[in-house]
Amino acid sequence: FIMGKNFKVFFLFFVTLCVFCTSFTGVDTYAEGESWVDVSTAEALKNAIDSGTTSIRLTGDISDARVVQIIDKPAAITIDLNGHTLNLSDSFTYDGLIEIENSEVIICDSTISTQADYEDANKYAVAGKITGGRGPVGRHGGIISVSNGGKLTLDGGVIYGGEAGYGGGVSVIQASSFTMKKGCIDFGKATRAGAGVYIGGGESGGSTFTMENGFIRGNKDNSGSNISINGGGVYVSGGSTFNMNGGQIGYGSQSEEIGSNSIKGNGGGVYVKDATFNFSGGSITENVVTKDGGGIYLDEGANFTMTSGEIYNNQASAGAGAAICVCKAASCDITGGKIYENQSGNFLGAIYISGDCSVPVKISNVEIYQNYCGIYNEGTDVTLDSVTIKNNKCAVSGNGAGVYDNGNLKLVGKNYIYDNKDTSETRQANIYLTDGKLLEIPSDLPDDTKIGVWSDSTKPVKLTDGYGNKANTNWKKQPEKFFVSDNDEYFAQKNPYDKTGHEVYMINSKHTHSISEIAATTGDCMTKGTKEHIKCTTCGRFFEDTTGAVEIDIIDVTTEKNASNHAGKAVVAGEVIDVEPTCTKAGSKTVHYNCDKCKGEMKTEKVEIDALGHKFGDWVVTKEATTNEDGVETRTCSLCGTIETRPIKATTSTEPSKESSNDKAKSAKTGDEIPVALLFTIMISTLIGMIYVLYLKRKYIK
Repeated sequence: FIMGKNFKVFFLFFVTLCVFCTSFTGVDTYAEGESWVDVSTAEALKNAIDSGTTSIRLTGDISDARVVQIIDKPAAITIDLNGHTLNLSDSFTYDGLIEIENSEVIICDSTISTQADYEDANKYAVAGKITGGRGPVGRHGGIISVSNGGKLTLDGGVIYGGEAGYGGGVSVIQASSFTMKKGCIDFGKATRAGAGVYIGGGESGGSTFTMENGFIRGNKDNSGSNISINGGGVYVSGGSTFNMNGGQIGYGSQSEEIGSNSIKGNGGGVYVKDATFNFSGGSITENVVTKDGGGIYLDEGANFTMTSGEIYNNQASAGAGAAICVCKAASCDITGGKIYENQSGNFLGAIYISGDCSVPVKISNVEIYQNYCGIYNEGTDVTLDSVTIKNNKCAVSGNGAGVYDNGNLKLVGKNYIYDNKDTSETRQANIYLTDGKLLEIPSDLPDDTKIGVWSDSTKPVKLTDGYGNKANTNWKKQPEKFFVSDNDEYFAQKNPYDKTGHEVYMINSKHTHSISEIAATTGDCMTKGTKEHIKCTTCGRFFEDTTGAVEIDIIDVTTEKNASNHAGKAVVAGEVIDVEPTCTKAGSKTVHYNCDKCKGEMKTEKVEIDALGHKFGDWVVTKEATTNEDGVETRTCSLCGTIETRPIKATTSTEPSKESSNDKAKSAKTGDEIPVALLFTIMISTLIGMIYVLYLKRKYIK
């Protein structure tokens, strides 16, 4: 067949098949078999880049390469370190940098097979490296700078050392991207931000860093600088996004010679401001800060989600939040993963939520254990949903080794918050609620929920508040099943005399219940009655049966008030006239009586109103009497107008008749009678006149 006429057809088919299979082997563009351009000098490297070579392989160490520019290249360029070192500068001067602008670059090391090889000190020593970059305080990128839409993929090799203002190892700004698949970024230094990696924005937008694997370790702030920087491993800002689904920030189990990311500022592992950090895999470990956020620091405008991964063995030596520090208007939503063995020098929590944090924090389906205090909440809303918080420590009894809450703590789902203790490990110290703070538990709790609460005072400690129609939630019926006091002398009890039956307290009077069967009582207008029920006469709690196992609310044994059974006295509240009385007939009215306790109507009563009786005025002469005829006088009732009359006898009557002043006046005018005073006056006048005449007569005679 091969030697026949179909030989050419078979040959073409074979070549095509080889090309097809090669295209689907999953080998990257720099895989074995491609046409590589080998370089061993700085000049050869630059010439290969300038000529448009897309696959470049080092065949020897290159020193003093200085500035390597990869700008506006139409095709992706792969640089295989091949176990060699690319030293950008042999001298301690401000130069040495790989600049990537509007181009795509892939850096790899074909001599290292897996990421685990970088944990082997011998293999790490001979791995390909890029080193020797150093820039002034304001420069971006100690080793590599990516800007103006550039793309960098690190799929092997070590970005080693490097100093700059921003991003001692790598700086990515101005809508550029960086993907880390394998390799290391070690021993970077920064004087402003991001000792290992700096991810920033610009006028063209934020940048993106995707970490699939690799190590970012041993990066520090510049020891010669008095300025404390933020972001030992990674600094993310300017609307940028950091997606971490694998790899490790911090040295973890690697050689201690590499060490942790360590800075004097905030965010030993990752610092986020006005940017997004999505953590879905990998680990953040062994990072150290002097201030806050040993693992992660979330500043103003940060948006953090954690769905998986681990944050452990980080330290905030003199600050707060050994694992995560949440501040200001940062958003923190944790839905999975583990947070453990983190240490805050002030016992201010593996997770610290500052008092100025204005966004509610949600934490669910995560394990928080063996930290110096699990969660320390200074004053915001925190929801815990199906969280395990155990074996954490606090320095002082009562400070809350599990949770310290000075905000609003909501518990949802199956939470296990127990076996947290003070440093002496002799006292439970689980949830500590500051004065006036309460737990919010809006629904039933799963049966295996266990919540420890600190109680150490002579008065009851209130745990929960009323929630309207939530009176029948299981944790209110059996509070001792779900709540455990850190003090053996206390126990959880519902407040039996709360009218709504919605409060739970820690009571310092643990005892064996004295069960009594209480007879029913009848309610009145002021007080509800009760059904027959079971009650402990010592603590006043109510139970379903005489075993005293399941607690019920007072409202479960309470009957409604009886409005008709008045507890007070009847007092007149008002009256209504039904029939008005007259002068001669009685009337009637309805009188209403109310209870002086409830003010409700007790009864009504019909009452007769006496007749008013006439109210006459004075007699008035309406017809004068004469000597021959009787007169008439009348009077009138002012209420009903009834008129009464009576006669005035004539003057000729043999019987004396009443004489009015009008009659006397009339008699004087007609001359029927002459008054004595008038006659006397006439007599005196006449006598005087006679004497005067006699006097005149004698005078004239003389």
